[in-house]
Amino acid sequence: MKKFAFVFVAILALAIVGCGPSTEQKKMVADLTSEVTSMVNDATSSLGKMDDVAGKVASAITAGDSLKMKFPKDSISIGSALTQLKSAKDRLMSVNDNVSAWLKNFKTPDLANMKFDKVVSNLKKNRDWLATAASEIQGTLDAATTALDGYKNIASGLMSKVAAKKK
Repeated sequence: MKKFAFVFVAILALAIVGCGPSTEQKKMVADLTSEVTSMVNDATSSLGKMDDVAGKVASAITAGDSLKMKFPKDSISIGSALTQLKSAKDRLMSVNDNVSAWLKNFKTPDLANMKFDKVVSNLKKNRDWLATAASEIQGTLDAATTALDGYKNIASGLMSKVAAKKK
């Protein structure tokens, strides 16, 4: 009887393992896949924002170079703002390139072709990478916006001096 019970349990275990992922496992993978897909979409959207801000930064750098020529007495403050803008532009480009390369190579793990544990591991790794990338993107955008605001304050202050002298 004990042999029969052992053989029955062994056959049952093989049948369960051979049937593939359970409904709970499939749901877990679907939920993780949905979360990662949403994060990929957010990262892709953020790349567009980064491109927009990079364009504004590039324009401010060009304008700042011109402003520096017009106001040589203020070249130190303008130069400092330009240094911050150039640093922000470099960081924007670096983060953009890094995230773009990752997104280009991203593939959603397939439960039909991979073991459950490997799929979950890959999805969690992707989720963690995307969370870090989202934080880096936001920090980069914030730094670039701060640099732009600093430059705009200097530029508007100098322009208001010129307007006051004309009156």
